[in-house]
Amino acid sequence: MAIVKPSTILEPFAINGDLVIPPATSSATVANQDTGFPLLQSTPIGAGGLPVQRDQMNGVINLYSQFCFWQQCGGVYTFDAAISAQYGGYPAGIVLYCALNNSFQLSKINNNTANFVATPSYINDGIHWQQVTYPTPTGQATYITSGAHTFTVPIGVGFIVATIIGAGGGGAAGHGSTTEIIGGGGGGSGDFVYKKGYAVTAGETINITVGVGGNGGTGNGGAGGNGGGTTIAGTFGTVTLSGGNGGNPSGLLGVGGIGGGSNGIAGNSASTAPVPTNADTVLSAGAMGGGVPVGCGGSGGAANSSSPYHTGRQGLYGGGGGGGGAFGNSGATSFYYAGGNGGTGFVSIEFGIIMSGT
Repeated sequence: MAIVKPSTILEPFAINGDLVIPPATSSATVANQDTGFPLLQSTPIGAGGLPVQRDQMNGVINLYSQFCFWQQCGGVYTFDAAISAQYGGYPAGIVLYCALNNSFQLSKINNNTANFVATPSYINDGIHWQQVTYPTPTGQATYITSGAHTFTVPIGVGFIVATIIGAGGGGAAGHGSTTEIIGGGGGGSGDFVYKKGYAVTAGETINITVGVGGNGGTGNGGAGGNGGGTTIAGTFGTVTLSGGNGGNPSGLLGVGGIGGGSNGIAGNSASTAPVPTNADTVLSAGAMGGGVPVGCGGSGGAANSSSPYHTGRQGLYGGGGGGGGAFGNSGATSFYYAGGNGGTGFVSIEFGIIMSGT
């Protein structure tokens, strides 16, 4: 015969019906928890017997289906003073849940009356109760796509280690004119925290928003856009890491964008040079974006007039975009190229990790 999962119990039997919960003490006339249905209820009515009442039958089935329903829903049991008093304590080997430190406690002795609910000093005292240790799940979840995400803390996990990075700013476009040739400034990186610990509750949902990288500047000396902030929120509170600023217009000497928050790294500034009055070509490379521990800043656009890589490169994982390159020829012709986009924000959540030190 195959083992088949029983149907789900959506509620205890007869929960909204007429019922009488059987009493704990014995009775000669009604069903009870001590002796069950009395003999009179199996005696013919003509011989003085009593019928089994519907509300009594409902009560019996209801009482015991409550336990099936509770356990089906994942319910567990803790120390019950009434049970301990009724039977002279719990036997050795019983495992009970302890809400005070979110653990399971194993009874080490018979006739165990040490109530850890009322007296916390009994918790894991090694004499009456021993804390049960289950293998802690380990793993890592990484989020690199901008937008909203969720992470559910696995059962058995009470601590996570998170790396959180705001999005990078875009690099500025290169600038060319009859008087100067300037590479675009690199975008600043997003603010970040690296492998920081947070206390969590098993089963909780952590909401995550990964910031959008700033757009690279376009046109002649266009500024890069600012990167968006990256946020995680849970029972530990809300942590937001701001994005980096975009590179400044090349007309402002190709200055790199400021890094986000207190840890962000500013983008590099680009070189500038006047347009020549002879046939020589003046070249100005874009500047590199600010980097972060996990990602890196985008490289600046090339200064070589024959290179196909004049556009700044995109930052990675919160790094700033590279500035666009520029070059001019004898003051008559100038070329300028777009900056690279800032890197999308980054979130990594690791769990099951043992931290040491401070």
